[in-house]
Amino acid sequence: MTTLAQLKQIRQQRAKNLIESIVEKRQQQPPKTFLSTVFSWDALGVLIPIAMAVTGWYFLRKKKTKLKAYFEKIDETYGQFKTEGQQCEAELYNIKHMIEQDLKEGKVEEGTYQLLVTRIERYLKEVRKQMK
Repeated sequence: MTTLAQLKQIRQQRAKNLIESIVEKRQQQPPKTFLSTVFSWDALGVLIPIAMAVTGWYFLRKKKTKLKAYFEKIDETYGQFKTEGQQCEAELYNIKHMIEQDLKEGKVEEGTYQLLVTRIERYLKEVRKQMK
């Protein structure tokens, strides 16, 4: 039979062995650098979707801003030159050409292009009616 003192000694020996094995494992592992601590796979798993969402929002916002700017330019041009038929027609065609260039360069999508051209064509019809 083992005595209480022997059991205590066995526990202490096991604890000592456990601590030594933990220290050995830590010494075998390369030390962690600041970057490896900050940029773990878990952090990348969170950061990549956030970055993609922000990028998508930015480009969507940029396209909406461009659409709004063109609408304002078309309306402003029509409002300024509607009494001067040929001048208004020339300015609207100039804006249409600019929109076509942006379409070719990929700055404007086809749907946006159709909306803008429809607005221009509507104003051109009104100007031509006034010129008759």
